[in-house]
Amino acid sequence: MRTPGGRILWVALIIIVLSLAYWILRTSEPACTYASMESPSLVMELGITNLSNGGGINAFVLAVRVDLNSTELIIKDSVSNDIHRFVLRDGLYYPNGRTYFYGVLIPELPPGSPIEVYYMKLSKGNVIINKPSVKAVAGRFILEENLSMEPTENGLYLSITAPRGKVLLSGSLEGYVLFKNHSATAALFNKTVWGLPLNATFAYNTHDPVAKHKLWLSIATSSGHGAIIYHDYGENMKLNVLTLEKGFQFTWLVLYDGYNVETCCGSGLKVSFPPGWEVTSCSSP
Repeated sequence: MRTPGGRILWVALIIIVLSLAYWILRTSEPACTYASMESPSLVMELGITNLSNGGGINAFVLAVRVDLNSTELIIKDSVSNDIHRFVLRDGLYYPNGRTYFYGVLIPELPPGSPIEVYYMKLSKGNVIINKPSVKAVAGRFILEENLSMEPTENGLYLSITAPRGKVLLSGSLEGYVLFKNHSATAALFNKTVWGLPLNATFAYNTHDPVAKHKLWLSIATSSGHGAIIYHDYGENMKLNVLTLEKGFQFTWLVLYDGYNVETCCGSGLKVSFPPGWEVTSCSSP
């Protein structure tokens, strides 16, 4: 018959064995972090979309392209019924100033006709940006002034499609990333990659379990033979300002805040968009 003291000894021994086994399992897992955007907040989006005549947009319309020969175009907001005049220049129709639309309806076009819309969405978030000065041209956007982004305690997530131009990075380290037609040079990481730059993602993490502040860069390039290559880099640094220089060009840009990090098993860093923006990149710490 076991005494109360014997039972206590057995319980203590079992606890010690289980704790040791748990410690061995945890230390044998590969070290990594899982980066996700919990409750992300859209700060800014610039892009080109194809609407059916009368379709919704809920954005500032910077320009439209349609199959018409008119020098001027009347466009009606299909929700508010407001009427706006657009003028033809270099193949696109431009409004007189920044104009917000809930929906785009061109009375001259039959219902359901295609409309190419160059749009911009702006929302309040935890990334401080200066007022964007951007011009829509056929198939892309061009910055007319520097566009600066200052992250706060939640970091930032910036994705750019077809980037061309220079991105300045200022903080505890200084550097830049230069995108050309056939290469991308990331001076901060002392790397140059070759191929057509298809996409660039900057993910600034302010909750890294080791470094506290970390900047991740992912560049997707095309070799010209149908293959897409991902180049991923990370640097321990505090980022104060990320600036797209005047003249920077792109076809799509989206900026989110709410960047966060959790620990996990596995290797590498995974960045995920909320539903509807499913873009993933992995890189080794």
